Order: sequence, then structure tokens, then C-alpha cells
Amino acid sequence: MRKILLAAAATFIIAAGTQAHAQPDPNGPPPPPEMRHHRDDTPPPPPPPPHWRHSHDQWQRHVEQCSERYRSYNPRTDRYVYRRGHTAICRL
Repeated sequence: MRKILLAAAATFIIAAGTQAHAQPDPNGPPPPPEMRHHRDDTPPPPPPPPHWRHSHDQWQRHVEQCSERYRSYNPRTDRYVYRRGHTAICRL
């Protein structure tokens, strides 16, 4: 009798859990990875810092390259964190 009650309780818990997960997401499904970021949707980079001596087009390419290479890159300062508490100017 005890095994039957445990089996019934387990079945109830599993059924309740699957129903909770079966609820539709109010925001809808997430977009596929290739559609999450479009080049047209990205805002332009901030203006170059005072030490930048090249053209604005080169600045945009520079920001893209540094952002791809360094996760901690900050385009406002043109710096990235290479060790906790230490930053360096991106030279790409």
C-alpha cells in the first residue's frame, strides 16, 4: 500500500512539474541566435577618445575589432581589463 501511495505521489509531482513548464512564455520564444544581433540594430560607437588620431571610419573598425577580441573592452575609454584592477589601451 505504501509503494502505491509513493508511486501516486511521484506521478502527481511529475505531472504538476511538467504542467508548470508547459505554460507558454508571455514574451514568446527567443529569436534564433543568428537573428539576435543585427549590424543595423547596433548603435554607433561613442566618439573617439582624445588620444585617437585617425579617421572616424577607422575608429568604428577599431571598436569592432577590440570588442571582438576583449570581452572587457570599453569603447568610451578605449581600454580593456587585462588583469583585475589593471587596464590597457586597445592597440589593434
